[in-house]
Amino acid sequence: MTACILPVVIVGAGPIGLIPALGLQHYGVSALVFEEDRRLSIDTKAGTIITRTLEVLDRYGVVDDVLAQSLRIEEIGEPARATNQRTLSVWTGELTEDTRFPFVINIPQHELEPILQVLSTSGAKHPTFFTKAPGTVIGPTDDINYDPAISGE
Repeated sequence: MTACILPVVIVGAGPIGLIPALGLQHYGVSALVFEEDRRLSIDTKAGTIITRTLEVLDRYGVVDDVLAQSLRIEEIGEPARATNQRTLSVWTGELTEDTRFPFVINIPQHELEPILQVLSTSGAKHPTFFTKAPGTVIGPTDDINYDPAISGE
């Protein structure tokens, strides 16, 4: 019996799906990303990326691409909702001894996703494949044996 290596299936092509796809690619594992919509996000659902996520993106070699399109934020605070008065803030610059990224960034989700998608498919030895539900592959498929019958098509 011949061993069959299948890609890891990730459901959702938002940042929470695309970042693990980048990680799998980084470690030489193919991934198949399913997205319910026929496209990436067209509006913002999230926009702030914190220090630890920046460290993960750095580990995968893509942080510079993301930072180039982002707004750097060094103070995190929130006004009191009842009075709209400023409350205590956190100055992320105090984290310089703990991380290479003593700041957070803001990038709208609809701007982040295309960056992550391009990075996870370009020049990868083990590319990530993007699909639209219910399983039609819309990316390159040369390296995987994808059987639509398995996905219910």
